[in-house]
This record gives sequence, C-alpha cells and structure tokens, in this order.
Amino acid sequence: RLLDGERRWRAAKAIGRETVPAVVQPQPTQIENILRMFNIHNVREQWDPMASAIKLELLIKLVTEEEGRAPSVKEISSLTGLTAFAVRRLQDLIALPPEHRQLIMSELRKPKSEQKFSEDFFYELNKAVKTVRRYVPEVLKGHSPKDVTDLMMTKYRQGVINNVVSFRQISRIARGERVQVPRARVVRELNRVFDDVEYPIETAYAATVEVPLEEKQLRQRVEDLTSRLGTFERQNLDDDVIAALKQLRAAINEILR
Repeated sequence: RLLDGERRWRAAKAIGRETVPAVVQPQPTQIENILRMFNIHNVREQWDPMASAIKLELLIKLVTEEEGRAPSVKEISSLTGLTAFAVRRLQDLIALPPEHRQLIMSELRKPKSEQKFSEDFFYELNKAVKTVRRYVPEVLKGHSPKDVTDLMMTKYRQGVINNVVSFRQISRIARGERVQVPRARVVRELNRVFDDVEYPIETAYAATVEVPLEEKQLRQRVEDLTSRLGTFERQNLDDDVIAALKQLRAAINEILR
C-alpha cells in the first residue's frame, strides 16, 4: 500500500523504470495508518477540515474500542499533532447532522468561487449558539440544533445574513448584560433572530449592544490616550501633534457643553 510518493512512482512508471527506491514499513494497524496520514498532512498539504473530521471520527472510534474509553482532547492532540483548538473545531463538524456534513462535502466538489456553505459557516454558527446557550439559555428552549441551523441556512441563502462573521454579533448580543443591556431586551431580540426568517442579525445588534459596546471602546481609548498624554511635555510636542490635540479638545468641548 503506497502511503507517500505517488508522483515519483508515476514518473518512474512513465519512463519505464521497473523498480524505485522505497522505504518499506511493516503493515500498519488502522490507527497507525490514520495517524501517519495526519502527520503527513500536518507538514504537507492540509486536508479540508471536513475530510479531517471524518478521519478524526474514525480515529476516536478505534481508540475508544482499543482503550475502552474515549480519548480526551489533549490525548487526541498528542496523537495527531493537531492543536487542542483544531481538535475542538473538528469535533464540532463531527457533531453535525449527516445531511449537513454531506452538504459540506458536496460544496467542496464545487469550484471555490461557487461554494456557499463552507465549514466556516458551521464553525461560526455553532460558536454563537454555544454562547447563547451559556448566557441566555431560555432563548433556545423549543429550538432543536437542527431547527436553528436550518433557519440560519435559509437566511444565508436569501441574503438576510450576508457574511458568516455576522454570527459573532449573536455572541455579543447574548453577553449584553455585561454592558448593562436589560436581559429582557436581549432575549426579545435573540428570539426574533431565531424565530423570524426575515429578521437580520444586524438589526438585533443595533437594538441591543451596538451603542454600549462602542461607548465601552471609546472609554478604553480615552483612558489609554489620557495615560499616554501624561508621559509627554508641552515643549517636546511637534506643531502637528499640538494642532491635533487642540482639535480633539474642541470636539470634546462641543460634546460636553
């Protein structure tokens, strides 16, 4: 069984060579074979994440049968050379319903420009759903994971969601109480996101945490600027810096008057 070097083997055949230099390994177990392929792909061309997830699922099954228990994320990471973060992301793909896994595989057969539902769609959505479940679990009562995913896929197809990064706004909304947004408002807006196929995430974001988060960022920048200004002396500042500071002072006075 050829594990590596297919192009060299084909080239040798093409020029009529009857033998090729080779390193012959004892026949590996199925686990050893999968691990060897993970190691090859870690230093050579990467597998697509869904292909990696399928191999990882098989590896976990085989190790569980051999050891009598499922391996931990740390153990999987040590075996495969993947980071713990990468293992968790692949486990998210493993947990997808069969139809969604099949959808990803069928998308991978298309040219890159025509692919719509990539692994990133499901990564970002699952991360958002986990955050909602942690901070406002009442929002997801009565919603199965498949129902949530199907709704978001419909929104994505119809352009109500334009970018998978938009799912990160759901996570920020779910943590809205951290920036003094009333929980009732957070729950109301997230319910609309998860119930109404035409309700954009951006609208819910604007109605909840957009302004408080911008104010928090502004406060942090003002505090940083104030701290840094304390390290300068007037005579050491260039004229253009002084002019900029005067503009800033005028803008502050306009806001505070």
